[in-house]
Amino acid sequence: AKSLGGFDAEMRVGEDVDFVWRLDRAGSTARYEPRAVVHHDPRPTLRALMRQRFFYGGSVGPLSIRHPSLLRPLKTSWHSVALWVFFFAGLAPISALLGIYTFVGLARRLRHLDHGVREALRLVVRGHWSALSSIVRALRREWIPLTLLCLLFGGYLGALALAVLFIPSIVDYFRGSKRLDPVTFVVLRILDDASYGMGAVTSCVRNRTIRPVVPDLRTWRANVH
Repeated sequence: AKSLGGFDAEMRVGEDVDFVWRLDRAGSTARYEPRAVVHHDPRPTLRALMRQRFFYGGSVGPLSIRHPSLLRPLKTSWHSVALWVFFFAGLAPISALLGIYTFVGLARRLRHLDHGVREALRLVVRGHWSALSSIVRALRREWIPLTLLCLLFGGYLGALALAVLFIPSIVDYFRGSKRLDPVTFVVLRILDDASYGMGAVTSCVRNRTIRPVVPDLRTWRANVH
């Protein structure tokens, strides 16, 4: 760790992530060892909280310059992205064909297993569902300008944008400790992600890079091992 110089003094945010990634690149290991109890006072106002999240989002530009391949809003197969694009565009038959294509391809690769077909089906369903979750997460954060633009258009696109913003927040509420009332929790969750996302986009502009908002799309074969 000392040979790497510790935290980068030029970074005001994301310096811990940068340090861990440099350790990993050097072949070292970062281990979490809780030896101290540190109390962190929460931001007292909504405005201060949003400013903090915006500030954290500002780390993506400098981090992407230092670690070009590690920071992407979405890493998945283009098959999964195309499947969901066709599905929400009202072209379910094409979406189904893509699903069948990925299932058949994976089933052939797993045919040497005793339950290869069943395992292929499980992996395909889980893989495509995970891709949808990642797409939604990106639309709530790094791609939040696109989501807000869809809201302005209204209609079907606006309804999809509302679903992207509200459904994950509602699910998170029921999965959590429920220390807040549902309305407050959902609103704060949306603002939290949106503030981070706008900070990330602003950071891209300031650092003249688009890498943090560009997805890393691969073939289905490259994603399954």
